[in-house]
Amino acid sequence: MLFGRGMTRRGWFLRLAACVALDALDLTIGRLLFAVPWEEGVSSVILVLLFGWKGLLGLSELLEATEQIDAFIPIATLTALWAGRDAGFWGAKKPLTPPQVPVR
Repeated sequence: MLFGRGMTRRGWFLRLAACVALDALDLTIGRLLFAVPWEEGVSSVILVLLFGWKGLLGLSELLEATEQIDAFIPIATLTALWAGRDAGFWGAKKPLTPPQVPVR
């Protein structure tokens, strides 16, 4: 990962903001000016640098050749939410374990 092995809550919010910005650029400018696959490749590299192997999900944008449909699917933001959920920053705070019955 680009910013170290661990991820703090503040670091995750900064990464989430960067991912939302990437998706906003893909939705607005990316469809018109950068209608070539290199823009998707660059965003995939950025995702891998930010989130490690989970960033490889960004390569799924290369599957859609017209550059029209994938702009409406926020892959970068979904990747950030996935990484944040696994790190415990939102959703389930603790790993899911079966409830333990107190012993009397």
